Amino acid sequence: MSQISRSALVAGYRGNRQAFSPTAEMLAIQPKAFGSFWDSGAQPQPFETKGDVAVIEVVGPLMHHEEFWFDSYDAIKCRVATALESPAKCVLLSIDSPGGLVAGCFDTVREIRRMARDAGKPVYSYVDALSASGGYALACAGERIYCPPTGLVGSIGVICTRDDWSSADAQRGVRTHFITSGARKADGNPGNPMTPEELEAQQILVDAQAFEFFRLVGECRGMSVESIQALEAGVFVGAAAKASGLVAQIATFDEVIAMLAAPSEQQPDEGDRGGTQVTYEEIKGALKAIAEGEDSEEKEKARKALAAMEGEPDGDEEKPKEEAKVEAEEENPEHKE
Repeated sequence: MSQISRSALVAGYRGNRQAFSPTAEMLAIQPKAFGSFWDSGAQPQPFETKGDVAVIEVVGPLMHHEEFWFDSYDAIKCRVATALESPAKCVLLSIDSPGGLVAGCFDTVREIRRMARDAGKPVYSYVDALSASGGYALACAGERIYCPPTGLVGSIGVICTRDDWSSADAQRGVRTHFITSGARKADGNPGNPMTPEELEAQQILVDAQAFEFFRLVGECRGMSVESIQALEAGVFVGAAAKASGLVAQIATFDEVIAMLAAPSEQQPDEGDRGGTQVTYEEIKGALKAIAEGEDSEEKEKARKALAAMEGEPDGDEEKPKEEAKVEAEEENPEHKE
């Protein structure tokens, strides 16, 4: 991974704001973050103490290594380490981020969880407006994820962009010649026309990185890879995020601080799916969605599960002997006892 300030930013700024315009990078980020301007320059304080809670702020696009303009996974790990060494009883990641680079993201989540176990102190996460893509992955470092009613979470997936300047170059009379040592060596160069073969190769890379993302969320949230993939990188707000299993509880920041100060909130609820409590109606809603989907095998399983929950026959129960006998005789009149 290259330093973003050197190779992955288009030169552009407004005062103390920097444009986020990554190129040729695998990203776990919400697409609308492209080209947006973000406050930058000053490095955030390690943490702020709220009672017994060490609050670490994470704001804006996320890079791999420390650099001037944006926050980074390396810097976040350093702040978490400092907070875990403090007298605070727990750590709260307050995240307002559209995500960032894939490089370093998933390892950082697992490292923070390991650091918390070694320190014997819990780490929690709060959605301070937006925790999307890599920002949501980072939130998964917490034992529980809290979200305000208007908080946005999701966009679980990977994206990359590929400029093709070949038509524009041709109009200007410019031709780029590539001398390479392999068929895929020139992939990604904007002077090289995009081919179906390159597109397929890039899709394979994106899918592989996305699978690792799904697996990470599954580990942290107690969900299956298939259920996460089925979200189709959608973004969910408040209650919908909770119903989807992506957050544990709906609460404001002040409510979270108050809850974490109470001894009963120092550990996830018993039976919590990675910190998420699922109601009976939520389970029925999820099964209904599967039953209306396209996967015939999963539809049938969901239909049977719904029938069992509602006390209705699913069509496969054993029929009474007399009824079965009558049906058999109707189908085959010559065969009678």
